[in-house]
Amino acid sequence: MRMIRLFGIVLLALVVLSGALYLVRLPIASWGVREAMSRAGLENPQATVTALTLNQVRIENLSVGPNGGEGLRLNRIESAYNWRELLTERMVERVAIGPGLVRLKIDDEGNIVLPGFRAGSGGNERDMPALPFQKLSLADVEVLVDAPDGGATGSISADYDFRSGGSATLDISSEQLKFAGYSFARSNTRFDLNLSDNGDISISGTFNSDLEFQGALASDIAIGFEAAGRSWREAVSGNYASLMGQGKIQTSAPNIDVQNAALFETLRTSTMEALLGGVVTGGAAEGAFDIALSNSVVEVSFSEPTHRLSLVTNKGTELTLSPQGSVPFLVHSDQSDIASFQFEISGSGVNAEGAVDAEYIDGNWRVIAPINIAAYDSPALALSGSLIDIEFQSTGADIRADLALKSGLKKLNIGRLTIDDTPFTGFFEIAANIDTQSAVIINKDECLAFARTHALLAEQDMEVHLNGVELCNKGGSLARLNWTDRISSTLNGELSAQDAKFRIGQTKAEGKPPIIQFDADYHIIEDVTRIIGDVAKGDMTLNNALDMSAVDGGFEFTLNETDMTIDAIVDRLLIEQHGDAPLVSPVIANATANIRGTNAKFDYVLSTPVGERLGTGTGTQDMQKASGQTVFSFEGLSFTPEGVQPNKLSPVLKGFVDAANGEMGGEMVFEWGPNGVTSAANFGFDNISFAGPTRAVTRTSGFNGAVALTNLMPVQTDGQQTVTVDVVDMDALKLVDGTITFDVPGNDTIIIPQAEFPWFGGVIGVYDAEASLTGEAKVPLRADNVDLQQIFEYVDVNGLSGEGVMNGVLPVVFEDGKARIEDGYFKSAGPGAIRYQGAAAEQAAAAGGNAKIAFDILRDLRYNSMEVRVNGALDGRLDFQMFFEGTGEVNMENAKGRVPVKYTISLDAALLELLQQANLSRSFQLQIERGLQNVE
Repeated sequence: MRMIRLFGIVLLALVVLSGALYLVRLPIASWGVREAMSRAGLENPQATVTALTLNQVRIENLSVGPNGGEGLRLNRIESAYNWRELLTERMVERVAIGPGLVRLKIDDEGNIVLPGFRAGSGGNERDMPALPFQKLSLADVEVLVDAPDGGATGSISADYDFRSGGSATLDISSEQLKFAGYSFARSNTRFDLNLSDNGDISISGTFNSDLEFQGALASDIAIGFEAAGRSWREAVSGNYASLMGQGKIQTSAPNIDVQNAALFETLRTSTMEALLGGVVTGGAAEGAFDIALSNSVVEVSFSEPTHRLSLVTNKGTELTLSPQGSVPFLVHSDQSDIASFQFEISGSGVNAEGAVDAEYIDGNWRVIAPINIAAYDSPALALSGSLIDIEFQSTGADIRADLALKSGLKKLNIGRLTIDDTPFTGFFEIAANIDTQSAVIINKDECLAFARTHALLAEQDMEVHLNGVELCNKGGSLARLNWTDRISSTLNGELSAQDAKFRIGQTKAEGKPPIIQFDADYHIIEDVTRIIGDVAKGDMTLNNALDMSAVDGGFEFTLNETDMTIDAIVDRLLIEQHGDAPLVSPVIANATANIRGTNAKFDYVLSTPVGERLGTGTGTQDMQKASGQTVFSFEGLSFTPEGVQPNKLSPVLKGFVDAANGEMGGEMVFEWGPNGVTSAANFGFDNISFAGPTRAVTRTSGFNGAVALTNLMPVQTDGQQTVTVDVVDMDALKLVDGTITFDVPGNDTIIIPQAEFPWFGGVIGVYDAEASLTGEAKVPLRADNVDLQQIFEYVDVNGLSGEGVMNGVLPVVFEDGKARIEDGYFKSAGPGAIRYQGAAAEQAAAAGGNAKIAFDILRDLRYNSMEVRVNGALDGRLDFQMFFEGTGEVNMENAKGRVPVKYTISLDAALLELLQQANLSRSFQLQIERGLQNVE
């Protein structure tokens, strides 16, 4: 239409000039035509007026544009007119054009230009006046289209008469035409226009082509259209708003191949499955539209009988667009563009529907779209009962949207991470910019609540269950999206939950998880997820054995297509043994850890809750095999009354081992795997002293040696172990300078091949004994070659002496932290003697009677056999029964003689009191007097 207007401008200028220059006619007229064309915006215009009269003009060899690349080249233009009408009404009677050529050029950005024709020189179609001619004929006019790659050829013809109507035809074909990323092949386009003498207009056309865009290929595209209307005379007279009509467009693309599409090359397989329900390789599209034009308003509706546009993928998934009631699909006017439709997605595993209402006014969009996903199930994404309500509007490149989301998320695969069983409801605000290709998402309710969620990393054998989850905004926004060449999303927030279950292999933790503040980003092309965060608080139980709480630390997590890496720093973590009767007291740990591929390494330091350092550890974990090891080392661990104490490290030692001094060192090794947990340890003791063990022992001093354990739960030694002890003080029984060899086989018993102490010239010890470590334990103490004289010297009773050798057994029973002797005895090894010539003997002699006889015998009692039986608690009353058989010297009426004697003495007294020297002599006398009746 602009070209036709151009000819009108030229002809009108020509006629005006011809009237003034008629006498000199042709040379001046040719100049005038070129000057008029130049003023009309044509570049390098060339034309020759070969005939000019007051009612006719002929122009030959008209061209516009650079030499050899003319946009317009017409061999002949003839025009007939009445010069009076031309001057008064500016109307030409007839214009005939042809033969000639019109050349269109498409640049790299897809803009279509006519070489030599300046942009804007044709004016605006809305302001175009009536056509300045009554008749027009175009014959033998060739059309060429030049593109960056390839081109098209065709022809245009027309025969128009304002009085009787006319027709026009445009034919263009191309083997190949590429521009702006589009590639057309085997293209054929035909356009037919018919104008009836009664004012009716009919249009029909076809377009057939193959189209490739960014790797996607649509073969055998077929578009057919036809339309009919009226009042074409009013339109060509300048009243274009009077055009009215109806038409239909039929579209078909039966073969769409997207295997090499650039969009899909940027999507990982898992992402394509999530978005499209599988790896889409192609599909087909088909639809038909009705078009209505009235008062410059174009309405497009879905055509009967289907009333829909359909796109079907090779996976069988179908997207259909259909009308919302009687509302048109599209409405275009000078003021706005409006779209309204509903859609449905159906196929194997998918059932969703929704509606879209969109309005475009002055460059701004407003869209409302409620979506209902009844079911969606693909290898990467599964939804059930999800509702999405979107409302957004745009101002230029800026978009503001409100999103209400009720998600029935059943499964989502992100790379190797699977999230499932995560229902939630949320309300979001989205701010996006098309130019920067970015968006910011804000959670309107500050926190997004999840009833529950479950996540799984199968290759790492790791899974997480969370209940009562809240995801809150951090720094104002919850997420950021970027869809430039490097498509990415960023999630910022604070994650908390009421309770959690966490598992890596056989390592399990459950309880209230720590609060996590994190910044996460996901790059879809590289399939890389990165999370940086801080953790705080929490209270969880590890493997039903350790309680971990009050954590304070940070981490960095990276997950790509093949590997997972984690770097973590724990500044503080309280660790306690789980259960009502813990064996180990709480400790504080700070640690570093990292995971590379399937291997984890960690280092840690343990201290008491008040900050006393205990030792350091290292460890490894094979994530694939769910197995690992840790070694905890402690060197120079000092026990002081005000500092570290064994009973503070282990509550079970309270009342068993107290008030310790000395140092110890060593290491403990723990290994775990699918078959359970194993442990081992090496301990070194350096001059350890402590009260106990248990109340049965007042104090143990000078405990030295090394102990190797092959298991800690239950305790098991690496064969026989040997330690030395300076003193074992059991009040009534004090043992010094002993050596103990023992073996703990792991069945809650202790085997003592030998525990031996020097004792009164002989030895006392435990030999080849076995005792229980739980409940009651009976340990037989055996005494050999005990020197009676050394015993009396230790007792240190004035006037008491003797000689002889004793052997015996003292079965010591340990129960409830106390020790007692049951059925202990000493027997003499051969003859011996007991002599008492102290103050008690002198007093008895003065008293006379049986007391005198008894103490006379004790002045020199020579026994052939002696036996002492002992029973009772070591910290209470002991029952001694002493049996003597031998001879004693008796003074009778100034005569002396030895007589046979059987002597029994029973002592029932607190041994601790007897051993107090202030009471011993008196008690000895009292006991002798009580035993006189047993003298024979």
